[in-house]
Amino acid sequence: MKSYKAKISCKPYLVTQLPIIIIALSFIVITQGFNWYLVLTIIIFYTILLWMTLQFHEKTNYSISGQDLLVSFTFVISFCEIINIQTIRKISKCNNIMPLGTMDRVTAPDSKALEIFYNKYETIKVSPKNESEFIKDLLEINPNIEVVF
Repeated sequence: MKSYKAKISCKPYLVTQLPIIIIALSFIVITQGFNWYLVLTIIIFYTILLWMTLQFHEKTNYSISGQDLLVSFTFVISFCEIINIQTIRKISKCNNIMPLGTMDRVTAPDSKALEIFYNKYETIKVSPKNESEFIKDLLEINPNIEVVF
């Protein structure tokens, strides 16, 4: 069994959540004056939330076991998607910035991801640290996979 760790990026979280934090802090400063305790509480809360999110993504893993690709993560619950590599039709690069609350963000924590098309209509996004080796290993098992960049 060959394993690949997920590539992790803070960029999607900073790009989408930082403006919300800045607007919230500006609103507090305008309506209630400059309340240090409230501003500091929000900054600390956001920092803890970002740290927990990154810890969550540390557990994302991709494994090739025989003819199967296992996409798994563990935090409070365990999740494992098993994909038969022979059913993979296509792999393409995609940007993964917006889907913060979706399964795409869980299985592909980086903003630059690979989208795997398998079976007839199913897709999953992954972001292995070593994309070229990951694709090469999948192509060794199923040389019919179309790779689009």
